[in-house]
Amino acid sequence: MVQLLGDVKATYTMCPCPAHHPCSSFWFQTYLANSRHTVLVSGDIHEIRGYNRLSKLVHAKILIVLQDDDMPPVKHLWIDHLMSAFNNNKKLGFIGGFTGTIQGGPQTGKFGVGRSTMPTKAANKRPFMFVTLTNIGPFVMRQDLFWHTGMFNMNFSCRGDPGIGFDYEFSLRTWWKGYQVGLFKPDFVYHWGDWSKSGTRANRGLYRRRQTIEKRNSKYHLDMYGPRSGRDFYWRQGLPGRPTAFKTPREGLKGIG
Repeated sequence: MVQLLGDVKATYTMCPCPAHHPCSSFWFQTYLANSRHTVLVSGDIHEIRGYNRLSKLVHAKILIVLQDDDMPPVKHLWIDHLMSAFNNNKKLGFIGGFTGTIQGGPQTGKFGVGRSTMPTKAANKRPFMFVTLTNIGPFVMRQDLFWHTGMFNMNFSCRGDPGIGFDYEFSLRTWWKGYQVGLFKPDFVYHWGDWSKSGTRANRGLYRRRQTIEKRNSKYHLDMYGPRSGRDFYWRQGLPGRPTAFKTPREGLKGIG
């Protein structure tokens, strides 16, 4: 997690050695000496609990949550674009930088990395759109909103398990609270390193566990926000008979960027 501190910008340098290698400790000490950066190492509590705990240790107005296989660009122009978006739209709750989904309306579909091209741009001419749901990696959030809405929902992951769908739930909760969810293109390098052979993809057992959790958590979305809930706020695309299905506003895009 990166806290954004006014005009403070970071230069990203990658250590070539694994995290457990002795030189990694030296690398951290060298590059973080006399800086405003801190490295925290926790047990196998998974990202949901890790992000929530880290958010309580920082006091910046904007939080940037990165996955361990997200490599941000060296130039920090993308941070300037983000700050511009938040400054120009007080209802913008958070922005995803990977993929997003619109469910309901003529633009129903998936957009972002490896998906359809975003059809709209912000005032700074950078790709930007509002989405119903967005995937983690990176997430850029208002600190006060993150705390106010209760942070990430820890019911989406037992300790050590993947939290598939917690990002979708946070997207829905943000809309439910009256804020907006956006998607932008930060020019990251995604899935950096040997991501396809580690984590929940390391073996069949872990991957089956991941699939089971994904099915369960997808039901949580409907139980919390769908027709079965008192909110009756969210419907999956393709369900008939829902002319008032949730749509994301496009008019609010004016002035963003």
